[in-house]
Amino acid sequence: MSDLKNNFHDLFRDPSNQGKIISIDECVKIYNVIHSDNKISIEYLYDQILSNKLDSELRILFSK
Repeated sequence: MSDLKNNFHDLFRDPSNQGKIISIDECVKIYNVIHSDNKISIEYLYDQILSNKLDSELRILFSK
């Protein structure tokens, strides 16, 4: 699977740079276009979130 932690910025746009808010499904679709050789599923994303593997990345995103 993908190295989502290193490519997190490709998944969610930075709101401090006027990133448009879109659905998580759309974020995953866009991520998969950018990383067509290493796609993720929504289930994989949820698993990464629930296992706290993206904890610091999510905190930074939500703090912006």
